[in-house]
Amino acid sequence: MLCVAERDHELMLCWGTVNASTMLELIDAAAVGGYRSISVSPRLYDATRAAGVSGDTLRAALDSHDVRVAVIEPLLNGLPGAHTPDSAPPEHRTLYEFTEDHCYAMAEAIGAQTISLSHFLGSPVPVSAMIDVIGPIVSRARQRGFEMCIEFIPDTGIDNLATARQIHDAVDDGRLGVMFDAWHFARSGGSLDQLVDLPPGMITIVQLCDRIEPEAGAAYVPMAGRLLPGQGDLPLVEWTRRLLADHPDAVVGVEVFSGELQALPAAEAALLAAVATRDVLAHV
Repeated sequence: MLCVAERDHELMLCWGTVNASTMLELIDAAAVGGYRSISVSPRLYDATRAAGVSGDTLRAALDSHDVRVAVIEPLLNGLPGAHTPDSAPPEHRTLYEFTEDHCYAMAEAIGAQTISLSHFLGSPVPVSAMIDVIGPIVSRARQRGFEMCIEFIPDTGIDNLATARQIHDAVDDGRLGVMFDAWHFARSGGSLDQLVDLPPGMITIVQLCDRIEPEAGAAYVPMAGRLLPGQGDLPLVEWTRRLLADHPDAVVGVEVFSGELQALPAAEAALLAAVATRDVLAHV
């Protein structure tokens, strides 16, 4: 029988970890796993509203389970070198339909404070071009009372932690953070020494998963093939210990894009992910 896991450090259930058809199902799954927060995609939010669920109902569900929306992710629209709905691969096209204003309205409706900017599948562009666009986005978000964070993904215009820091340092006004995703950090050649001497508090969200080093030349499939924390080769304990030492207020999320988890009921997948992630945090 599923049971609610014990709560400790704020643990976030990322939307990609479970197969939830609506936000209500995601919220229920988070409650079963003892998560204190969730991440929500604009696509999931819109599917929920299209199913007839009101903003008031969502806020009531969040309040009754003592769960908050830590971040809306991802905002892909409008960045230089990014796809449009017409140019993106068919399975990802809807992700590019959601605008900055749409994310602000969504955040207001469900009480989120942070929106994540991502260059998912984007073409590499000069960092200066990315700064020129992200700076005004952060300013507009600040005027609306929101914070932004940027996610680095290899082979894009925000390709590694160093590039994310360069953007952060150029435009930071106290409302821009960096999302650390263990999968992308590993793929970009990340190492423990790269986590030393980062500006305190720069990392606002930590997303954990695991992996086994793929064979040379193996094809990379986005949003697939990840393992639960502790089931692969990544030094997650060392990375997380260093990150939380310098960024103690960072939210720790579990984001595991996995066909096996997607095949399970959302609550069961959420609980498995919570147990695995808390085992890593216990060693931290």
